[in-house]
Amino acid sequence: MRDIVQQKSQKIKDIDIAFSCGAEELKLFGEQRGWKFAGITQNGLLRFGNAVTGKIMLEGKSIYGPRSDVMSPTDSQSVGADLTHDTTCRDFTCNAIYYCAVNKCVIDVTGNGVQDALNCVLRLPVDVGDMTGWINGNPLKLLRYWKMRACGYKPCTPDLDARFKQEAMRVFVSNRIIDKNTTQHYVIRGIMQSQQSVKARQDCENFKRAVVDHMGTQFWQTHFDL
Repeated sequence: MRDIVQQKSQKIKDIDIAFSCGAEELKLFGEQRGWKFAGITQNGLLRFGNAVTGKIMLEGKSIYGPRSDVMSPTDSQSVGADLTHDTTCRDFTCNAIYYCAVNKCVIDVTGNGVQDALNCVLRLPVDVGDMTGWINGNPLKLLRYWKMRACGYKPCTPDLDARFKQEAMRVFVSNRIIDKNTTQHYVIRGIMQSQQSVKARQDCENFKRAVVDHMGTQFWQTHFDL
């Protein structure tokens, strides 16, 4: 939805989906309609590809409310179509915009998502006071912060930028929750899309610059350096 709000629909590579049934039920639903089931990822994302090319077109998981960050692919129960708790597990408000295919309407649960997408602003979908718990749900949100900064997004306040730095030190240095193998995998797969093209290398360089500007060269060398 963020790309559509920003009128970048021609650049959309896939569609993220959230569904109100269990994983197995959606798998059956898709197969009955000719979708090419491409498997379930380690963190429980169902993937469907183009029936001809096999390219991933739909990717997502059931709405599991406050458990969305830690959903297991063996889970079969959904909390239904209540988006409130699901939104709190999203990385930023600009990525917490939903389109309801049934009612054909945009749902902006936080009330900030559409405007933040238009203004390229990063805002938490939870209260800043709950940031530590929000990060603990999925510490890779820290990497998403730097990825979005590399794309030109800015924090909604200077204080938020400082809080991300504080959380990064806790996650990487104090508690060592994320190791170097994880960060390198993220850069190769999430930033460079497993490619070595000029664009991929430039995207990697932009990501590195965002991390270094925020955390310093030593932090990059210790926790990322490829």
